[in-house]
Amino acid sequence: MANDTPTYIMFEEIKDMLKKIVQKNDQQEKQHQQPIIQVDTTRIESLIENIKPTETDNQPLWDKLELIERTLQKPPKQKVLHHISIDIKSSWVACTLVSLFLLLIVTISYIYKQHEKIDRLSDNDIKYRHIKAAQGIDSSKIHRIENIFTYNRDEKAVKEIRKNVEEYERKVIERAQKLEQAEFKELEAKQLKVEAEGL
Repeated sequence: MANDTPTYIMFEEIKDMLKKIVQKNDQQEKQHQQPIIQVDTTRIESLIENIKPTETDNQPLWDKLELIERTLQKPPKQKVLHHISIDIKSSWVACTLVSLFLLLIVTISYIYKQHEKIDRLSDNDIKYRHIKAAQGIDSSKIHRIENIFTYNRDEKAVKEIRKNVEEYERKVIERAQKLEQAEFKELEAKQLKVEAEGL
C-alpha cells in the first residue's frame, strides 16, 4: 500500500489541476473571453474516486491512469449555441416593428416627392435658360417647349435643348472674357499713350 500512495497523490494533483483549469475557464467566460479549454471533469473525478490502492496488483490502476490520460489528450467537444429570438407576442416589440415600418414608408415617400420636385425644378431651370438663350420666344414655341417637357415628354429632345443651352452659355462666357480682355488691352494702350505723350 505504501507503493500505491504516491499514485493516489498524483491523481489528486491531476484533479486539482483540472479544477483550476475549469475555474479559469469560468472566469474567462464571465469576462466574455474565449475559454482556454473545454473540459468535462465529472468523468475524471469519478475515475479518481473509484481508484483504490491495492497491495498486490497495480494493473487496474495503470489502466485507469491510461484512460484518464487519453481523456485529457482528447477532451470531448462541447458546442455553445447562441439563440436570438424575436417574440412578437411582446407588445413593445410589435409596436417598435410597426413604428419602424411606418417610418420607412414615410421616408421613402418623402424621398420620392423630393426627387419629383428636384426634377421639376431642373426642367423649369432649363426652360428658363432656353427662353433666355433664344432672347424671348412666342406662344407657339412656348407650347412646343411645354409639350416636350411636360405633356409628351421627349427625353432625347430635352437632352438636346439642355446641350444647346449649355453650349450657348459657354459661348456667352467666352465672349464676355474676350470683351474683358479687349477692354483691359484698350485701357493699357491708353495708359501707354499717355505715358508716351508725357515723355
